[in-house]
Amino acid sequence: ASGASQSLFWFENLAVTNDRIVGRVFNDLNGDGEFNGLDHGLYNIPVHVAGLGTTWTNHSGVYQLAAPAGTHQVTLSTPSGWAVNGPSTRSASVAAPSFTALDQDFPMTTTTIQGNLDVELTSSPLRCDQQVPYWLTVTNTGNQVSDVWVTLQLDPHSTFVSASPQPDTVIAGSPAWSIPALQPTHHRVIDLEVHLPDWQYMGVLLSDQASAQASVQGYPLGTFLGQLQQVLTCSYDPNDKRVSPAGQGSEGLVAVGTSLEYTVRFQNTGSAPAWDVRIIDLLDQQLDPASVRVLASSHAMQAELSESGELSFLFERINLPDSASDPSGSQGFVTFLVDHLPGIAEGAEVTNTASIYFDANPAIVTNTVLNTLTYGVVGIAEAGL
Repeated sequence: ASGASQSLFWFENLAVTNDRIVGRVFNDLNGDGEFNGLDHGLYNIPVHVAGLGTTWTNHSGVYQLAAPAGTHQVTLSTPSGWAVNGPSTRSASVAAPSFTALDQDFPMTTTTIQGNLDVELTSSPLRCDQQVPYWLTVTNTGNQVSDVWVTLQLDPHSTFVSASPQPDTVIAGSPAWSIPALQPTHHRVIDLEVHLPDWQYMGVLLSDQASAQASVQGYPLGTFLGQLQQVLTCSYDPNDKRVSPAGQGSEGLVAVGTSLEYTVRFQNTGSAPAWDVRIIDLLDQQLDPASVRVLASSHAMQAELSESGELSFLFERINLPDSASDPSGSQGFVTFLVDHLPGIAEGAEVTNTASIYFDANPAIVTNTVLNTLTYGVVGIAEAGL
């Protein structure tokens, strides 16, 4: 799976309207509980408002969620390696005259030093003998500023064409990039073009891998991997849903306790650019809404999760080109991870479908993916597809 050339959850023109709760989650470097000095926002941090739902912070650490008049309990989900410099739950009053609760901030400080990266690799649907977009996302999931060196190793049947930003090196067809001073919780995304093998390889499993090495002030922290395995096809639906692991057989057998990674891919096949794209994904009732983690997306967007388990992704004002004028630029995706609820029964079936809206057009409904939970042994090769 993988990411965006702009930051996830970027509110490009953050206009605060009435009936909202607004605040910031930030790295409180001087420990004074105020956003000042060298403090910086923490990105992609879930904030829950009881009875209303969950939203995620943007690249500046800002969150906002629509809320009716009244007093609401706002709770921060504290990431590993961090502590709130103050209460993790606070009361927010939405009342006259503004009907907006501002400055509902959560200052954060580090606890134990952690140096981790998340590497996500995603592509558009595969097409024989075609050039298709790939997205490589590297996220600093630790709590230290890290220097990163990331390398992409494509399947031997595929060919690297180009990337933005351009790689620092290309050795034997494998591009590599330097990402200096990646802030905690933030990410960088590399947009790529890859040429796929022709029809003679239809049905072949293509395996791609990205590796990212992290260091802090010259001290190596480790190497972190991201893999993408897909079967090459020559016909495809440009708007689809994928799950990883896909599991074994038609039932999609996976072991109980497995986290499910869902990717929704979309393409504007209309005759004009799409100003906005919205994805609605109603979580299966056997999935745990509190465990949702947004991993990557192709464009800036805002995610929200309702109390009923409806997960929405709004790609606002992205002006997505149509496929005739810009085949690669007309495509996008979002990827998220979720766990099932504890105590799930043997043989439980977990399904997922998404609806994709381009501007005011009717929904495009994706295929439905299926996983069946089992306590039996699941083969690694089959489960990882």
